[in-house]
Amino acid sequence: MNEQNRPENASRRTFLSGSITAAVAAAAAGMMRPSLADAQSTSAPPKVDLSRGGKVQQITMVVKDAERVAKRFSDVFGPSWTFYEFRPKQIVLHDKDLGGADCVLKLAIGDCGGHSFKLVQPVSGQSSYAEFLQKQGEGFYGIGLGAFPNHDQMLAAFKNAGAGVEMQGDIGNGSKFTILETVEDLGLRVEFDGVPKQVVSANLRQTGGFTPKGPGIIDMNLPVISGGRRFVQLGIIVKDEKKSARRYEELLGIGGWQFQSIPTIENIFNGKKIAEADLPSTTVGQGGAYLGDTQIELLAPVAQGPGGTHKAFLDKHGNGFQHLMISPAAGDHDAVVDALLKAGMKKEIEATIKLGNMIGHGDYIGMQEQVGGFVLEFNG
Repeated sequence: MNEQNRPENASRRTFLSGSITAAVAAAAAGMMRPSLADAQSTSAPPKVDLSRGGKVQQITMVVKDAERVAKRFSDVFGPSWTFYEFRPKQIVLHDKDLGGADCVLKLAIGDCGGHSFKLVQPVSGQSSYAEFLQKQGEGFYGIGLGAFPNHDQMLAAFKNAGAGVEMQGDIGNGSKFTILETVEDLGLRVEFDGVPKQVVSANLRQTGGFTPKGPGIIDMNLPVISGGRRFVQLGIIVKDEKKSARRYEELLGIGGWQFQSIPTIENIFNGKKIAEADLPSTTVGQGGAYLGDTQIELLAPVAQGPGGTHKAFLDKHGNGFQHLMISPAAGDHDAVVDALLKAGMKKEIEATIKLGNMIGHGDYIGMQEQVGGFVLEFNG
């Protein structure tokens, strides 16, 4: 469908550039449901309040080959990488102390689109990353909040709120990292570190690096005047968007949630057009709020089948971190999508949605096989 033929001439960028933009459009049409704070306030304060000053510092992916995925990631998005071998000590896994058990991980660390990315390749030993790879395959794992001087107090508060330790370890620089067991609550894992006491880590060894020769298929420096593209939204699939939003508010102090139902009037899933009679099964309940300048989007598919991409993900993985959305400001959507398809990527979905008098179109680009499970929401 061409932009010129869409009612209200709602462009991809205007309507689905966040999917929160769709929420704004719905609010303008008088369709917005109340925020979580209006619908149900929590009497207890959040255990760790990130509503002021907190942000998504790092996005973690688990992959089979960190160096290979990093280089292919650069083919698409263009960042440079540093490679490490990481041997965390004093490991705790699912609240169980593993004693002196060995664990070896390969890491690739790079900056892209306003975030640090950490690609983790389990090599040997027990770890949450190895469990994820075995059960889920490659894909988005969680987010990192950065280093905090009150790490131990934060951990105690989270435990008091019912969030256990999925994995913890000694970094070797006088600090430790903690990954919370929050997938069932939040749809992703939350990681935070203590403040290091020294620059050099005894458990982390740099093994190399990679610098691409030029920009990727998606030029992240465009548009130049506004500072380039960013990853502006985390797309998280959950069974119940309101229940998960409540836990975000209880655990992290993230409020201001807005909710709506998003139906599709046209949906092509993995190249196959979904029959009109089945379109209601592709409807998702959406909840949106912000952690810093990054939107947390919770998407809950309806229970009926056959459903679309969101239901397929939920049926396969349960609650989980499905995709990232990139800011669509450069105006080169069609050319970039064509280049991605020529490079072997695929359109996972093309969906047209209608809220009130507003109609918009969005794409998910499937890069799973080439870029470690990456799914990109890229709207024009």
